[in-house]
Parts: sequence; structure tokens; C-alpha cells
Amino acid sequence: MFDGVASWSSLGPFALLLRVDFDQLTQDLPFPGVGDLLGDPEHAVLVRSAEEFLDRAGDSGSTAQALHVHRTTLYHRLKRVETITACPWTTGWTA
Repeated sequence: MFDGVASWSSLGPFALLLRVDFDQLTQDLPFPGVGDLLGDPEHAVLVRSAEEFLDRAGDSGSTAQALHVHRTTLYHRLKRVETITACPWTTGWTA
């Protein structure tokens, strides 16, 4: 989307993201474990897997293909995300 350095005026609605206090944002999450997941560099592969899964509306086949992993590996990663965040994938985002 942006190559190299972007000017403030070219950011459009993305400029709002620069005003977000991300530390405060992660503290106010309904599932505190999400902050643990996002804050640990060792969980980068789990974060990427979850993002791909959500970007594909839960289509595990296309997600596994995009990540170049077996579907079972994807399921294992998503289960680890669920365990770390205490956010149940199967029942949605309600606590």
C-alpha cells in the first residue's frame, strides 16, 4: 500500500492509527491474553496464523495453503492461540 516513507497527507484514514495508544488499547482488550499473544515475539507465527485465518473468514483450507502448512498444523496453532488468549474460537468473541 505504502512504498517507503509516506507523507502525512497521503495516509488518509490510516493517520488515525498513529494517534492510537497501543499500550492502552491492549490493556483494555476483553481477553487479556491477547496482549500476551501480541507482546511476545516468540508468538509471531501464531499471530500470523490467526490473522490469516480471520482474513479468510475462517476458511482453514485456504489459510493452510496461504501459510504453506498442513491443515492439522494450522489447527494446532489456532488451538495454541485459543489457549494463550483464553478466547474461544468456536463460540465467538463473547466472554
